[in-house]
Amino acid sequence: FRFADEDDAEELHALVGRAYAPEVASFRAGPLFRGPSEVAATLGNGARTRWLVLELPSGDEDMVAACQFRIEGLAEQKVSEILVFATAVRGKGLGTYLLRKVESVVTSLGAQKFVVRVPHLREDALEWLEHRGFVEVGGGPWAEVDSAPTKVDVSHIRLERRIGEQLPQPRRLRETSTINPLDDTLNLMGTLLSALKEEAYNGAEPPQAQAGASDS
Repeated sequence: FRFADEDDAEELHALVGRAYAPEVASFRAGPLFRGPSEVAATLGNGARTRWLVLELPSGDEDMVAACQFRIEGLAEQKVSEILVFATAVRGKGLGTYLLRKVESVVTSLGAQKFVVRVPHLREDALEWLEHRGFVEVGGGPWAEVDSAPTKVDVSHIRLERRIGEQLPQPRRLRETSTINPLDDTLNLMGTLLSALKEEAYNGAEPPQAQAGASDS
């Protein structure tokens, strides 16, 4: 788990593209980033945002999750706005695990609250966030406008969550009775490796080594 740099632009672009593909196909006018160069522009020294990435310790350091965020405000009013949240697989507890890691980082940077804007058509994402303590605070097609000059984003719903609130244990980890954080991490990594292999072979069994092959 680490901060991303410009060398990660291509892999980030691929990961985000896969994660947001259903959204793009359904209603989004285009991809979040048109190419690795646009991602790289968010990773330079002068960028206002930062990326955190999660990799599997598989030798090739496969990137399985990423979060782009920025911190705004002063002193006790600092908030961390989540701009991009992408995982390689769903339903394995990876998103909750990533959120926990991001929370620990932004807390050390002084943030008091998470903010995220979600397209109102993404009911799955809204439900996922609400189950993790996020509360709707504005926006959306049913937003009330108190005065004419007020500009309301009707395409997105804004949600907030106080940092430090209890998060549910990742689903796959909850099925085990372990209390050791290292064991939990290893269990999650094993589950993700299996899921990624299954996705790579489209459900088929991966090729097996020939009998009598050398172990070297």
